[in-house]
Amino acid sequence: MNDTVILVVDVVESVRLMQKREGQTVRRWLELTADMGALLEERQCGQILKKSGDGVIFRFDSVPRAVEVGLAILSRSAAANRGVEPGTEIMLRMALEVCPIIVAPDDIYGHGLNVAMRMVTLAGPGEIVATARAREQLVAGLDATVEDLGDCYLKHIDEPVRVFKISGPAAGIAIRPLIDADDLAPMLAVIPFEGLAEGEGALLGEVLAEELITNLGRSSDLRVVSRLSTTALRGRALGVADISRLLHADYVLSGTYRVVADELVLDVELAEPDTASVFWSERRTGSLRSVLDPSSEFVAGLVDVVSHAIVGRELRLARSRSVSNLKHYTLMIAAVALMNRLSPRDFAESRRLLEALIERATRQAVPQAWLAKWHILRVQQGWSDDPERDGALAAQATRIALEVDPECSLALAIDGFVKTNLIKRFDLAETRFDEAIDVCPSNSLAWILRANMHVFRGEGEAAVSDARRALSLSPLDPHRFFYDALSAGAYFANAQYERAIEYARASMRLNRQHTSTLRILAVSLLRLGADKEAGRVADLLREVEPNLTVENWLRRSPSADYPIGRDFARSLAELGFPQR
Repeated sequence: MNDTVILVVDVVESVRLMQKREGQTVRRWLELTADMGALLEERQCGQILKKSGDGVIFRFDSVPRAVEVGLAILSRSAAANRGVEPGTEIMLRMALEVCPIIVAPDDIYGHGLNVAMRMVTLAGPGEIVATARAREQLVAGLDATVEDLGDCYLKHIDEPVRVFKISGPAAGIAIRPLIDADDLAPMLAVIPFEGLAEGEGALLGEVLAEELITNLGRSSDLRVVSRLSTTALRGRALGVADISRLLHADYVLSGTYRVVADELVLDVELAEPDTASVFWSERRTGSLRSVLDPSSEFVAGLVDVVSHAIVGRELRLARSRSVSNLKHYTLMIAAVALMNRLSPRDFAESRRLLEALIERATRQAVPQAWLAKWHILRVQQGWSDDPERDGALAAQATRIALEVDPECSLALAIDGFVKTNLIKRFDLAETRFDEAIDVCPSNSLAWILRANMHVFRGEGEAAVSDARRALSLSPLDPHRFFYDALSAGAYFANAQYERAIEYARASMRLNRQHTSTLRILAVSLLRLGADKEAGRVADLLREVEPNLTVENWLRRSPSADYPIGRDFARSLAELGFPQR
């Protein structure tokens, strides 16, 4: 079979358009496809092989002509969108491939066509992406502006595909995402607590609710209704369903209190509106002084248990329902929680949930950023069959995230993580971490990951400084084991082995599967002369990572070229790990 130039045209977020303006969308799409046919007649080139409700497949005799027509279609599409209600524009993206195809009476077939149809998802609105075979037939600067995106992995395609981006006149046009960023976190309403005893006014209940709202609002996993909105409902006999409807809340936190001498007794409960049922409740006691102290353990502990109760419920939902029946934020919360458990089964399920969310939220940065972290952790845990492929997939995910939102602090931080741990370019990583912190100085993940970068270079003081800043910003993070593990590494790099052991043990109490924690703990114990205990930790490490050798650790460790890394490798050998 001879090669054919194939141009795949796809409507961006066609499902959302049909849902919002079905009749208008169909009419405008039919007009646009008719205009495409007229354009082929004008240019006297090309042929429409197939039309569908949200796409067209063209055949051309040369790549430059395909690009010429593709750019013209994008220009006409942009013109047709002028004056249209924002959010209802028909935006197009395209993929270009040179490959043999089989044209049957009922359809078109071919591996190259499958590649093009997968590859089109890498294009943004108003963009064309092309394979290397198509790119070779273009003259950059003459036929088009070309940008190399590198090797990209496509779903159900075994080998990476070298992809190039060809920006058209409509490139860079922003469209409303199918899913808003707010949809990725549930909304919590904290209702002022009611005093039970006669004479107990509303003030204490409001003060406590305000402290909870302030502290819970710092979590990236939750959105919290403002105090003014919840206080407006004080004293009204409203049920959970009514409160949820009025405040657009997914969860309602409420309760009662009484004061006995100088002690507060608080009964608190969490309810969800779908069944109007309470799924978690707890009684907590503390001195009045501690309750009124914003930095007290009473408030911090309550914030911690409430956050974990919500995460726990979302996990139960994710396990008991099919993915198609899960809300967007359930997929997000469950995926991140399962990823950080670091058991192979939960870890695999985490990826499935993230990919399901990404299919819904193609223009959201956060799910892509977490998918990148998933691939990094897979390599770190020693679970990857192909670390190079996982590295490329991680880099691909952060690239997509930052194209969608260049100022997404989470994506910037995790891209720094990619460049530290997989690409091993500390200069690029440091720039990314600095950018993430500039965008959001309270991004604790950026601080702890920058600390990790300093560890690999043996910069102990800087590592400890950044780790301490991270812990101060997120003292009750749901994934505290990760912060403790990287803090252990920071103290190790600063030769504070007792502190390294303290943080490593704290991390292990929360998660015994993190291989990096086990390595730091074993080597720190060895440095302090606790050989027997170091040996026991090394045995546990062998259970979690049975294929660990000094050679493969050096191969994947970013510290391998630094004295700290070479010394660490010698310690692994002392612990009995084989060279290869």
